[in-house]
Amino acid sequence: MDHEVVIETPPEALAYEAVVRGLAGHVYRVALGVVREASLAEDASQETFLALLRHEAPFPNRAALRGWLGRVAFNAGLKQLRSRRRRRDREQDPAAMRREEESAMPTHQAPEGAVLRRMVDELPVEQRVAVRLKYFQDVPQSEIAAVLGCSTGTVSNRLREAVQRLRRKAAEAGLAGVVPMLEARLALLEPDPVPSTLMSRLLSLETAAPLTTATGGMTVLTKIILSTAAVLTTAFGVSFVASRGTSPRAPEAPSS
Repeated sequence: MDHEVVIETPPEALAYEAVVRGLAGHVYRVALGVVREASLAEDASQETFLALLRHEAPFPNRAALRGWLGRVAFNAGLKQLRSRRRRRDREQDPAAMRREEESAMPTHQAPEGAVLRRMVDELPVEQRVAVRLKYFQDVPQSEIAAVLGCSTGTVSNRLREAVQRLRRKAAEAGLAGVVPMLEARLALLEPDPVPSTLMSRLLSLETAAPLTTATGGMTVLTKIILSTAAVLTTAFGVSFVASRGTSPRAPEAPSS
């Protein structure tokens, strides 16, 4: 239910908080689909929201904002993967060793859902992210295309190839009963839980780093409010109302 928040702080601060509270889970899950490790997904999420704080153009609606964040999170996850590979060249990654041990676990010792998740995690990265978004989170293919930076037709191909690969893996693992209803079983899997510390970590970025470079005396997040205030209110159920007698203004631009 919509509720009113009376504020004393600049409106761009609440705009940022509303976006974090509304979309941090989506950003985290996109990144997790790429990196398959919670700590790296948190780092990629932080990088994504730092990019938002530096972004210099307003978003016309929530879908545009969500799509942009998903794409940045995907790329940030790829960056984390490259960094992890470089670390592996220097020393064995304990997290990678744990994943290898888990993948070696006989399938009859693991619940069906855990086996399916593990099979999804073994897919190539674009197929993996597409499957997680479509089946775990019920994200439309148009948005998956925005995250992957491709056409919806390419998304359809990635999903078809992924499902075919998963059916083969399920059959090889002795889960013949799952094969004919694989997509329905995937859709029953819950989205990954978001770490409890992530929200405070992302909200703290607002004070740890400058919001953005001001343009024409107005910060970018203020522009977002002015251009998409109604969208944010509808999407996140929060109304931004200044306290009586208070005239919120954007912070001054940092001196060069």
